[in-house]
Formats: sequence, structure tokens, C-alpha cells
Amino acid sequence: MRIWQKGLGAKEWSIRHPIPAIILISILAVVINCYPVIFCGKSFVSPSCLPWLVYDWESPLPGVSPDEKYVNQHGSDTGAMMGWDIPAGFIESRSLLEHGELPLWDRYGHAGATFIGQAITMLGDPLQLIVILGRGSAVAWDIKFLAAKYIFCVGFGLLILRLLGSGPLSLAYAVLAAYCGAFFYIANHPVFFVFCYAPWILLSGLALLDLSSEHYFRWGLVWLAVNIGCFNGGHVEPSVVLIGGLNLAAVAYAVAICRTVVDRLRVFGRMAIATFLFLGLTAPVWMSFLGALDGAYSIHQEIKVSQLSIIDLPRIFDDFIFYPFLTSHYYTKPASPTAGLLVLLGCVVSVIKWKRWKRDPFYWVNSGAIVLLGGCVFGWVPAFILAAIPLLNRVGHIFVDFSYPLIIHLTIQSAYGFCSLTKQGVENLYRRHQLVCVTTLSVVSLPLFFSLFHFGLYNFGDSEWMLTPGPRAVLDAPSPAINQIKASQSEPFRMSGLGWSFYGDYAAVYGLEDIRSCAPLSSGEYINLVREFPGMNLSDDWVIRIKNPTQARPLLSLLNVKYLLVPPRYDLNDAIGYNVAGRSDFMVLENPDVWPRAFFSDKITIISSNETFVEYLAKNGKQPFVALTKEELVGQLGLQKLENADPTDVIPAANYQLLPNSTAFDVHAAAAGVVCLTEGQAKGFTATANGEAKPILTVNRAFKGIYLDQPGDYHIQFIYRPPHWRSACALFWLSTTGVISLVIINLVAARRRRKGAIIR
Repeated sequence: MRIWQKGLGAKEWSIRHPIPAIILISILAVVINCYPVIFCGKSFVSPSCLPWLVYDWESPLPGVSPDEKYVNQHGSDTGAMMGWDIPAGFIESRSLLEHGELPLWDRYGHAGATFIGQAITMLGDPLQLIVILGRGSAVAWDIKFLAAKYIFCVGFGLLILRLLGSGPLSLAYAVLAAYCGAFFYIANHPVFFVFCYAPWILLSGLALLDLSSEHYFRWGLVWLAVNIGCFNGGHVEPSVVLIGGLNLAAVAYAVAICRTVVDRLRVFGRMAIATFLFLGLTAPVWMSFLGALDGAYSIHQEIKVSQLSIIDLPRIFDDFIFYPFLTSHYYTKPASPTAGLLVLLGCVVSVIKWKRWKRDPFYWVNSGAIVLLGGCVFGWVPAFILAAIPLLNRVGHIFVDFSYPLIIHLTIQSAYGFCSLTKQGVENLYRRHQLVCVTTLSVVSLPLFFSLFHFGLYNFGDSEWMLTPGPRAVLDAPSPAINQIKASQSEPFRMSGLGWSFYGDYAAVYGLEDIRSCAPLSSGEYINLVREFPGMNLSDDWVIRIKNPTQARPLLSLLNVKYLLVPPRYDLNDAIGYNVAGRSDFMVLENPDVWPRAFFSDKITIISSNETFVEYLAKNGKQPFVALTKEELVGQLGLQKLENADPTDVIPAANYQLLPNSTAFDVHAAAAGVVCLTEGQAKGFTATANGEAKPILTVNRAFKGIYLDQPGDYHIQFIYRPPHWRSACALFWLSTTGVISLVIINLVAARRRRKGAIIR
């Protein structure tokens, strides 16, 4: 049967085929909504989204006009996307396509730190394949953004169709979804890819728990896919809130319509099986995260629960209109995700017409969810209660993260309102007044949408958190200075920029290793060492910055920082002791005292406190040394002898092999001694010397080393696997096997049913 039948009008066809109609109208909605990106060469990941990326002066990127630097100072937490997610895309692409390895370790930031353990890498999100295959380009990211919005529109249309059975209303909400204010608030933020799965979570959850449906298993597979995608979307807090809240609403509805205890047990059983499979399939991420969290320095060490005031309630519907009339303290000025003015109108109608839906269980489940979530956002639920709940007490910006499921439920509530405008529903209204409806939609609605889109939210929205798509650029555009230092690479080295140059992890885009990062988790020992050293600073208790290169040089030498890239007109009096190695887009300063990445020493120094180590390094940082704590020497007679040994020359390593998850090199040991690798220490590493396993020492406060008890030539290898990795992989493959088994069982059962039907 053809989808489009000859002689069938558009109206009749959309009524008979609502699902294909939703799919098609969503394409149109996204095209109109995102026309600057599709037709005008604009980009959601434009360098103009952040005034500094490679450079913190003149222009953000090589080849980008300085005039584009301050185009988008409305911002959408642009640092999150540009400083971490863009570089992460390059890391993932490089690791998977060039080396064939899953990126577990990040050698490009913080002198080495966990990658998958950050839980914000987007690995596991099906949409991230677009970025990986596109080599992290701006075009690939834009396609991903467009695909995410399209998924959201289709999902919302199907959700309204399932809940209310109205074809025209579902089409309207598929269009309305593209203009959801939340997408402007998070225009280029990774939450975009978390939020896009939200309607699908609720839709698939309702279908999975529908005991009367024969297609629950298919929807169960969809449920797994969208929940996994949401969890791996790139922002942990809102993903946990959305997954937990929307699935809880689905379970509440399914239980509410059950007539027997047995049916309720079936509902809980289905959700329990689905949850087990979900946890197993996502185990490599969340188990790596929990393993990395133990002993790590986190930007979320202490969370203050932040909520909005009740007087800011209108803002949840629209920030552009209501902004001038609201309070202006910190947590309200950046606003929060919004639903839209039409949603406000629909919600008002749904309250007035509540009797129409008094026998609809989901109407009351949805209303209860709004009250509960609104209480969390606007302070009706006291902050101290939220702070006492595990997991929730790690979600600081309650007013933001709880707004996302609140917007979903408010939009659904508005659909109930519009559906109740007539006793017969929207279909009959459309049939009776077709011309009026079409004219009104064309003359009023579309220009309203377009004007808000083009002249309000995209151009001069008053919120600090709105974003305008900017010119598309080559994100890894060549730089003369970067080409120079990469061409000189004979041994591994690190680099760094001053100020905000190479913001966050942007050095990784060029395959350069930095000592700074925007990653939320890092080694606690490393952060403590850096922030206590003279000339260094931890901006906002998070981002490492070099304040005084002269003072910081001993630490930079230890960290294998060979080059500093500074503005061309930089005052060299602030960088005494460095050599000028080049002058182009950057002035390249070379550190003559840089330590090798790895080396051997037969002499150790006992330093047990961070303060003492900082003082010792500041005085003796020109030559490599090995410092251990007294705890490392317990039961190690060979190591104890090295404390008073007569040292020979420090012997650098050679023949490095730097792979995504391992570091290998050759070293000559003149006697018994310690091999030091100045790379971040972390749980999960294993070390071998000529194939023999060796225990790993913590050397120089925050780095790795091994003890060699015999002189000779050694091939040293350090391999990273996150803590509990084997258990995580076992759970993953167990769940994968479970899903495949259930698919086979379902296919066999379906085949038997078809045979039985033919016989009958």
C-alpha cells in the first residue's frame, strides 16, 4: 500500500497517516527554525561563540576575522561546548579512527587524566557517531545539532499523538517543539543532546509498560536506545534528572491504570528488567566515573542548591518578554530554560477545563509532576531536603536541571488545554473551520514564531544566556606557531598558553598536550601541587592558569612544558629564563630546563608533604629528580637503599610510543633505581618492565614510577584501564547478550504467532 494515495488531499492524508505526517512536518519545522545554519553558512559551534579559543586577543581562531570575536556575548555557557566538547570530539575521532581504540585516557589535558571517567564524553550517544566520522568538524557538529532537534520534534509529536489521539494537535506540537525556548537557552550546550531524547523517554516508557500492547518489546528496545543516548548526551546532572523523572511518571501512570496486583507486578517487572539492561549497557561509563571520583578533585566538591524565587515563575514560560519585570540576582539573571508563551496559554486553559480530563489518569500524573518539579525549581521544596537526597545533592543548579523535565510536563499540560477547547476536539474544529484555521496559523502564528526567532531570540535577546549562530569556520585551522612546534617534535613535550589562549582543552584539537583542562575530574594530588606553586593560579577553583612564567618555570619544567605560546607583543621581562624560538601568530618561548617526559634515576629524595615538595622543587627544579613519600618505602628495602646512594646522571627515556590508552618507552638503568613518568597518576594503571608486571609508585607527588632492582635495558609500558573496568565490561556484555537473547525469543514467538494465524 502506498503511503500517498492518488487523489488524496494533504488534510485527508495527514489524518489517515499521522505518523508520516509528523515525520515530514518536523523536517519543515527544523528547516525554518534553523535556517541560518542550513542556508546561510552559520554554525552552532562558531568561533564567535567564545571570544577566545586559540588566541585570547584579536581573533579566536587562525583565519577568523577579529570582528567576529564578540558577536555572541549573550552566551549559552559557551565555554562548555567550545572548551571541552569540541576537543573531546577530536580526541574520540583520533582514537577510534586512527588507532582503533576506545578513548579511556586523556593525555591532552591536566598532564594526563581519565577520559571516559569524566562521564561527559558523549561516547554511547548514537548521534556522536556523526561527529566521530566527521572528524570533529563544525559541519559534523551542526548536523548533529540539527538531528537532535529533529529527534525532539518527532518525539514530541508522537508523544502528543499517543496521549491525546489528535492528529492535527500532534502536528502542531511537532512544530511547536522546534521553537521550545529551552533550545535557545542551551543553543550550543551539550544539554541540547540530553534534552532531545526527553519526549522519547516518556513515549517509549508508556509503550513499554502498556500491558495491552503487542508491540511493547519493540518499544522496549527504543526505550533502551533513548535512555542510553540521554545518559551519554554530555551532561550528567540533567540526564539523571530527566531519566529518573520521566520514567517515574511513566511507571506512575502504568500503575494507576492497573486493575489487579498481578498487573502492577508485571509493570514493575518490565521496568526492572529494562533498568537492569540499561545499567549494564552503560556500566563502562558510570562505573568508570565512580572509580575516577574516588580521590579525584572535582569542580563539584561542595554543591550549594540553587533555586528560583516564586516571583520568577513567569520566566519558565518565556525569558524574552518577562525578563525586564523579574529580579536580577545571579541565579535569575542568566534565566532558565523556557517553554514558550503558547505553552503558558495552553496550561491556563487546561486548568480551566480540568473537568474534561478528570477521568484521565495521565492528566493527574502530569499535574503532580508539575507541582513536584515546580516545587524543586521555585523553592516550594526546601533546599535542605534536596541537599539531603543522594545524587540530587550533587545537582547544584536545581533551577536549571529540574527545569528540563518541568518544561516537558508543562508542554504536555498545554496540549491538554488546547485539546479541550471544544467538546469534539481539535479535529472537528479543523474540519469545520478549515479556512479560518489555516489563515490564522499563516497570518498570526508563523510570523510570530519567525519574529521571535529572527528578531528576538537570535539577534538581541536580553538574556545573558542566549546565542546567535555565528560564521562557520575550520576548527583546527592551521597556525604557523603550532606548525613550528609540532615540526620540532622529536621527543614528547607539553605546551601551554598564557591567559585564555588555548582555552580549556583546545590544544587537543591540534594534537598538543597541555597542563590545563576544563575536565570536571582530575587528580587531587596534581591540582594541589599546581595551585600551591608560585606563579600558578586556579581560576574559579577549576581552570589552571599561569600567572608568572618566571616563578612557575621549575614546575613547568617538571611537567615537561617545553613551549609557552604567548602574544606577539608579550613583555619578555615577565618570562626570564626562556628562549625566543619563533615569532609569528604567537611568540614561541622555549624552556631550556624542561625535564624529559620519562627518565631513570638511582637516587631518591624523601619528601612527605606537598608544601615541602613545592619548596624543594622551586630550589632544585633545573635538574630532574625522584621524590617519594615515606609511605612508599615501607617494606621496600631496595628503595630504602636509594635514599643515600651516590647518584649517577639522570638518564632520559627514548623510543616513545604514545597511544590513546598507553605510554611505552625504552630506558637504560645504570644501576638499581626508579623510572619516573611525568604523567598523571590514576587508579587503573598497570606497568610492565620487559613484560614483567611492576607495582606503580607515586613519584613527585602526582605522577607514576616503577622500581627496577637490576641494571639493564628495559622496555617500559604503562596501560590504563579504568577502575572496575573488567566488571563493567562483563556487565556490558551480559546485558548485550540479554538484549540479543530477548530479540531472538521475541522473533521466534512472533513467527509462531504468524504460523498459528495462517493455520486458523
